[in-house]
Amino acid sequence: MFAAVLHLFDLFEPGGEERYYAPWRPDPRLLIGLFHGAYAHLGVAEFWNRHRAVEQDPEELARAHAQFVRRRTGAREATEVLLSSGRLTALGQHFAETMLRTLETLGKHSPGETSALGVSRRVDAARDPRLPLTECMVPVTHTNDVGLFSESTAEAGPLVHDEC
Repeated sequence: MFAAVLHLFDLFEPGGEERYYAPWRPDPRLLIGLFHGAYAHLGVAEFWNRHRAVEQDPEELARAHAQFVRRRTGAREATEVLLSSGRLTALGQHFAETMLRTLETLGKHSPGETSALGVSRRVDAARDPRLPLTECMVPVTHTNDVGLFSESTAEAGPLVHDEC
């Protein structure tokens, strides 16, 4: 679907070889890849939000919570980078702002989401490298203030869980 939107509309200015940090990938992404990934992760966060609303098994519910927080947080971080990139068209700005509003309201007042501290703890737990190796492990890379990948900070950090 996002590819069709990009085919029909210009969401960002052409050109630009800057690469940006994407929370779900070990390598920096071009703006188009970051935008596409943020949109995809918004959809995945919506899936996990719905899944945790109906899940009965406590272990699966905990997994659904962790996946939801991980995907929503990653999509939100990437969308904030998009909005600060200075490369979005007016339509792209509107599209990304709508994504951000959706992410901010997604899961409000859901079970286990009663405080910002609770969300923060779940995000930290989802990124904890000591968790069992049930998914792929990817290195955390460092970025500058707006998420732009910098060669001077290209060294890999600790490993975190992420789905490939």
